[in-house]
Amino acid sequence: MRTIYVFIVLLCWSCSQQPQLKVPHFKALQEVDEPLPPPEWMDWRSQHKEKKQTFVDFLKRKVVKIDADHFNIYLQPIGVFSKKENRLIRDVQKYLTAFYQTQVILAQPMDSTVIPEKGKRFVAGKVQWKTGPILHQVLQPTQYPNAVVVMAITPTDLYPQDRWNFVFGQASYTERVGVSSFHRLAVANNYTLTFQRLLKTSVHEIGHMFSLAHCLHAKCVMNGTNSLEESDRQPMYACSECLAKLDVHRSWDLKKRMEDLIALSESFHLESDCVHLKKQKKAMEL
Repeated sequence: MRTIYVFIVLLCWSCSQQPQLKVPHFKALQEVDEPLPPPEWMDWRSQHKEKKQTFVDFLKRKVVKIDADHFNIYLQPIGVFSKKENRLIRDVQKYLTAFYQTQVILAQPMDSTVIPEKGKRFVAGKVQWKTGPILHQVLQPTQYPNAVVVMAITPTDLYPQDRWNFVFGQASYTERVGVSSFHRLAVANNYTLTFQRLLKTSVHEIGHMFSLAHCLHAKCVMNGTNSLEESDRQPMYACSECLAKLDVHRSWDLKKRMEDLIALSESFHLESDCVHLKKQKKAMEL
Protein backbone atom coordinates (compact mmCIF):
# COMPACT_ATOMS: atom_id res chain seq x y z
CA MET A 1 0.00 0.00 0.00
CA ARG A 2 2.86 2.37 0.85
CA THR A 3 4.45 1.65 -2.55
CA ILE A 4 1.21 2.52 -4.34
CA TYR A 5 0.87 5.75 -2.33
CA VAL A 6 4.43 6.83 -3.18
CA PHE A 7 3.80 6.05 -6.86
CA ILE A 8 0.64 8.19 -6.87
CA VAL A 9 2.45 11.10 -5.20
CA LEU A 10 5.30 10.91 -7.71
CA LEU A 11 2.84 10.71 -10.61
CA CYS A 12 0.96 13.80 -9.38
CA TRP A 13 4.23 15.70 -8.92
CA SER A 14 5.36 14.74 -12.43
CA CYS A 15 2.07 15.91 -13.94
CA SER A 16 2.30 19.20 -12.06
CA GLN A 17 5.62 19.90 -13.80
CA GLN A 18 4.01 19.78 -17.25
CA PRO A 19 2.68 22.92 -18.94
CA GLN A 20 -1.06 22.89 -19.54
CA LEU A 21 -2.72 25.08 -22.13
CA LYS A 22 -6.35 25.96 -21.47
CA VAL A 23 -6.97 24.71 -25.03
CA PRO A 24 -6.18 21.04 -25.81
CA HIS A 25 -3.24 21.67 -28.12
CA PHE A 26 -0.10 21.46 -25.99
CA LYS A 27 0.98 17.93 -26.92
CA ALA A 28 0.33 18.56 -30.61
CA LEU A 29 2.36 21.77 -30.49
CA GLN A 30 5.12 19.97 -28.59
CA GLU A 31 5.51 17.55 -31.48
CA VAL A 32 6.51 20.33 -33.89
CA ASP A 33 9.05 21.93 -31.52
CA GLU A 34 12.52 22.09 -33.07
CA PRO A 35 15.32 20.75 -30.80
CA LEU A 36 18.03 23.12 -29.66
CA PRO A 37 21.35 22.41 -31.42
CA PRO A 38 24.54 22.11 -29.35
CA PRO A 39 25.73 25.65 -28.54
CA GLU A 40 28.79 27.10 -30.19
CA TRP A 41 31.59 28.10 -27.82
CA MET A 42 30.61 31.79 -27.58
CA ASP A 43 26.84 31.20 -27.53
CA TRP A 44 24.69 32.14 -24.53
CA ARG A 45 24.26 28.55 -23.32
CA SER A 46 28.02 28.03 -23.37
CA GLN A 47 28.73 31.14 -21.34
CA HIS A 48 25.76 31.09 -18.93
CA LYS A 49 24.79 27.93 -17.06
CA GLU A 50 21.10 28.54 -16.44
CA LYS A 51 18.56 26.26 -14.81
CA LYS A 52 15.54 25.35 -16.91
CA GLN A 53 12.38 27.16 -15.82
CA THR A 54 9.71 24.48 -15.32
CA PHE A 55 6.03 25.31 -15.48
CA VAL A 56 5.91 25.08 -11.68
CA ASP A 57 8.89 27.48 -11.40
CA PHE A 58 7.03 29.88 -13.66
CA LEU A 59 3.84 29.72 -11.58
CA LYS A 60 5.83 30.43 -8.41
CA ARG A 61 6.60 33.88 -9.76
CA LYS A 62 4.08 36.67 -9.32
CA VAL A 63 2.66 36.08 -12.79
CA VAL A 64 1.49 39.25 -14.53
CA LYS A 65 -1.95 38.76 -16.03
CA ILE A 66 -3.86 40.71 -18.65
CA ASP A 67 -7.17 41.61 -17.04
CA ALA A 68 -9.85 44.29 -16.97
CA ASP A 69 -7.52 46.77 -15.26
CA HIS A 70 -4.20 45.97 -17.01
CA PHE A 71 -4.48 45.17 -20.71
CA ASN A 72 -2.31 47.58 -22.73
CA ILE A 73 1.31 47.10 -23.77
CA TYR A 74 2.99 50.49 -24.19
CA LEU A 75 5.91 51.22 -26.48
CA GLN A 76 7.79 54.29 -25.23
CA PRO A 77 10.21 55.89 -27.75
CA ILE A 78 13.09 57.79 -26.14
CA GLY A 79 15.36 60.03 -28.23
CA VAL A 80 15.35 61.32 -31.80
CA PHE A 81 14.26 58.99 -34.61
CA SER A 82 14.68 59.03 -38.36
CA LYS A 83 11.76 58.38 -40.73
CA LYS A 84 12.96 54.78 -41.21
CA GLU A 85 13.27 54.24 -37.46
CA ASN A 86 9.72 55.51 -36.88
CA ARG A 87 8.51 53.03 -39.49
CA LEU A 88 10.37 50.25 -37.66
CA ILE A 89 8.63 51.10 -34.39
CA ARG A 90 5.18 51.13 -36.04
CA ASP A 91 5.83 47.75 -37.64
CA VAL A 92 7.03 46.34 -34.31
CA GLN A 93 3.82 47.66 -32.76
CA LYS A 94 1.75 45.69 -35.32
CA TYR A 95 3.62 42.43 -34.73
CA LEU A 96 3.58 42.72 -30.93
CA THR A 97 -0.19 43.21 -31.08
CA ALA A 98 -0.54 39.88 -32.89
CA PHE A 99 2.08 38.05 -30.81
CA TYR A 100 0.60 38.99 -27.43
CA GLN A 101 -2.99 39.39 -28.66
CA THR A 102 -3.54 42.62 -26.77
CA GLN A 103 -3.54 46.31 -27.64
CA VAL A 104 -0.10 47.86 -28.11
CA ILE A 105 -0.06 51.63 -27.74
CA LEU A 106 2.69 53.87 -29.09
CA ALA A 107 3.29 56.56 -26.45
CA GLN A 108 4.43 60.10 -27.17
CA PRO A 109 8.24 60.16 -27.58
CA MET A 110 10.37 61.28 -24.64
CA ASP A 111 13.36 63.55 -25.11
CA SER A 112 16.80 62.17 -24.28
CA THR A 113 17.02 64.71 -21.43
CA VAL A 114 14.91 62.31 -19.30
CA ILE A 115 18.03 60.15 -18.92
CA PRO A 116 19.91 61.18 -15.74
CA GLU A 117 23.57 62.09 -16.10
CA LYS A 118 24.60 59.19 -13.85
CA GLY A 119 22.92 56.90 -16.38
CA LYS A 120 25.26 57.90 -19.23
CA ARG A 121 28.80 57.09 -20.28
CA PHE A 122 30.92 57.75 -23.34
CA VAL A 123 32.80 55.02 -25.19
CA ALA A 124 34.94 55.92 -28.21
CA GLY A 125 33.22 59.31 -28.30
CA LYS A 126 29.70 57.83 -28.43
CA VAL A 127 27.10 57.98 -25.67
CA GLN A 128 25.66 54.87 -24.04
CA TRP A 129 22.71 54.79 -21.66
CA LYS A 130 22.60 52.56 -18.60
CA THR A 131 19.49 50.37 -18.54
CA GLY A 132 18.90 50.57 -14.77
CA PRO A 133 17.91 54.26 -14.60
CA ILE A 134 15.62 53.80 -17.63
CA LEU A 135 13.85 50.84 -16.04
CA HIS A 136 13.64 52.12 -12.49
CA GLN A 137 13.36 55.90 -12.90
CA VAL A 138 12.23 56.92 -16.39
CA LEU A 139 9.56 54.26 -16.93
CA GLN A 140 6.81 54.17 -14.32
CA PRO A 141 3.85 51.90 -15.19
CA THR A 142 1.52 54.09 -13.13
CA GLN A 143 1.89 56.92 -15.68
CA TYR A 144 0.48 54.69 -18.45
CA PRO A 145 -3.29 54.06 -18.23
CA ASN A 146 -4.19 50.36 -17.99
CA ALA A 147 -0.60 49.28 -18.66
CA VAL A 148 0.30 45.64 -18.19
CA VAL A 149 3.91 46.20 -19.35
CA VAL A 150 5.92 49.13 -20.75
CA MET A 151 8.74 48.75 -23.28
CA ALA A 152 11.05 51.65 -24.14
CA ILE A 153 12.68 51.75 -27.59
CA THR A 154 15.68 53.92 -28.38
CA PRO A 155 18.31 54.40 -31.10
CA THR A 156 20.95 54.95 -28.39
CA ASP A 157 23.33 52.17 -27.37
CA LEU A 158 22.69 50.50 -23.98
CA TYR A 159 24.76 48.90 -21.25
CA PRO A 160 23.52 47.10 -18.07
CA GLN A 161 26.57 47.37 -15.79
CA ASP A 162 29.93 49.12 -15.93
CA ARG A 163 31.79 45.87 -16.69
CA TRP A 164 29.57 45.11 -19.72
CA ASN A 165 30.28 46.50 -23.18
CA PHE A 166 26.66 46.71 -24.29
CA VAL A 167 23.28 44.97 -24.28
CA PHE A 168 20.55 44.81 -26.94
CA GLY A 169 17.81 45.11 -24.32
CA GLN A 170 16.87 44.41 -20.73
CA ALA A 171 13.68 43.97 -18.71
CA SER A 172 12.57 43.86 -15.09
CA TYR A 173 10.59 40.79 -14.02
CA THR A 174 9.02 42.62 -11.08
CA GLU A 175 8.45 46.17 -12.34
CA ARG A 176 6.97 45.19 -15.74
CA VAL A 177 9.24 47.57 -17.65
CA GLY A 178 11.91 47.00 -20.29
CA VAL A 179 14.04 48.73 -22.89
CA SER A 180 15.34 47.77 -26.35
CA SER A 181 17.88 49.53 -28.55
CA PHE A 182 18.35 49.17 -32.30
CA HIS A 183 21.72 50.95 -32.23
CA ARG A 184 23.57 47.73 -33.11
CA LEU A 185 20.75 46.07 -35.06
CA ALA A 186 20.52 48.22 -38.19
CA VAL A 187 21.74 46.86 -41.52
CA ALA A 188 22.10 49.34 -44.37
CA ASN A 189 19.68 48.62 -47.23
CA ASN A 190 18.16 45.61 -45.43
CA TYR A 191 14.98 46.72 -43.72
CA THR A 192 13.72 43.16 -43.15
CA LEU A 193 16.78 42.03 -41.20
CA THR A 194 16.83 45.24 -39.13
CA PHE A 195 13.12 44.76 -38.38
CA GLN A 196 13.64 41.09 -37.44
CA ARG A 197 16.39 41.98 -35.01
CA LEU A 198 14.45 44.74 -33.26
CA LEU A 199 11.32 42.61 -33.15
CA LYS A 200 13.11 39.62 -31.61
CA THR A 201 14.60 41.83 -28.92
CA SER A 202 11.24 43.46 -28.16
CA VAL A 203 9.27 40.19 -28.07
CA HIS A 204 11.99 38.60 -25.92
CA GLU A 205 12.17 41.41 -23.35
CA ILE A 206 8.38 41.63 -23.05
CA GLY A 207 8.41 37.85 -22.52
CA HIS A 208 10.68 38.44 -19.51
CA MET A 209 8.22 41.04 -18.22
CA PHE A 210 5.57 38.31 -18.42
CA SER A 211 7.79 36.18 -16.11
CA LEU A 212 9.36 33.91 -18.77
CA ALA A 213 12.99 32.94 -18.20
CA HIS A 214 15.35 32.03 -21.03
CA CYS A 215 14.02 29.00 -22.86
CA LEU A 216 16.09 25.79 -22.69
CA HIS A 217 13.36 23.54 -24.12
CA ALA A 218 13.52 24.10 -27.90
CA LYS A 219 14.24 26.72 -30.56
CA CYS A 220 12.31 29.73 -29.35
CA VAL A 221 12.28 33.53 -29.31
CA MET A 222 13.00 33.25 -25.56
CA ASN A 223 16.39 31.56 -26.11
CA GLY A 224 19.25 33.59 -24.64
CA THR A 225 21.68 35.22 -27.04
CA ASN A 226 25.21 36.63 -26.73
CA SER A 227 25.69 38.21 -30.14
CA LEU A 228 23.98 39.41 -33.30
CA GLU A 229 25.17 36.28 -35.08
CA GLU A 230 23.51 34.08 -32.47
CA SER A 231 20.38 36.26 -32.43
CA ASP A 232 20.07 35.95 -36.21
CA ARG A 233 19.97 32.16 -35.78
CA GLN A 234 17.09 32.36 -33.29
CA PRO A 235 13.46 32.21 -34.43
CA MET A 236 10.71 34.76 -33.86
CA TYR A 237 8.12 32.24 -32.67
CA ALA A 238 7.51 30.79 -29.21
CA CYS A 239 7.91 27.06 -28.51
CA SER A 240 5.12 24.97 -26.98
CA GLU A 241 6.35 25.43 -23.38
CA CYS A 242 6.62 29.19 -23.61
CA LEU A 243 3.20 29.36 -25.29
CA ALA A 244 1.81 27.34 -22.38
CA LYS A 245 3.28 29.86 -19.94
CA LEU A 246 1.96 32.83 -21.92
CA ASP A 247 -1.44 31.14 -21.99
CA VAL A 248 -1.65 31.69 -18.22
CA HIS A 249 -1.70 35.46 -18.71
CA ARG A 250 -4.98 35.69 -20.53
CA SER A 251 -7.85 33.92 -22.24
CA TRP A 252 -7.03 33.97 -25.93
CA ASP A 253 -7.87 32.19 -29.16
CA LEU A 254 -4.59 30.48 -29.95
CA LYS A 255 -5.70 29.57 -33.49
CA LYS A 256 -6.58 33.21 -34.25
CA ARG A 257 -3.20 34.23 -32.84
CA MET A 258 -1.43 31.88 -35.28
CA GLU A 259 -3.49 33.17 -38.20
CA ASP A 260 -2.65 36.79 -37.32
CA LEU A 261 1.07 35.98 -37.01
CA ILE A 262 1.15 34.01 -40.25
CA ALA A 263 -0.49 36.89 -42.14
CA LEU A 264 2.01 39.41 -40.72
CA SER A 265 4.98 37.09 -41.27
CA GLU A 266 4.00 36.78 -44.93
CA SER A 267 3.57 40.54 -45.33
CA PHE A 268 6.93 41.22 -43.65
CA HIS A 269 8.69 38.43 -45.61
CA LEU A 270 9.66 36.44 -42.51
CA GLU A 271 9.72 33.16 -44.43
CA SER A 272 11.34 30.73 -41.98
CA ASP A 273 9.14 31.85 -39.09
CA CYS A 274 6.07 31.62 -41.30
CA VAL A 275 6.88 27.98 -42.14
CA HIS A 276 7.02 27.01 -38.46
CA LEU A 277 3.90 28.99 -37.55
CA LYS A 278 2.01 27.09 -40.25
CA LYS A 279 3.23 23.81 -38.71
CA GLN A 280 1.96 24.96 -35.30
CA LYS A 281 -1.39 25.97 -36.77
CA LYS A 282 -1.74 22.62 -38.58
CA ALA A 283 -0.87 20.77 -35.36
CA MET A 284 -3.65 22.59 -33.53
CA GLU A 285 -6.16 21.55 -36.18
CA LEU A 286 -5.48 17.80 -35.71
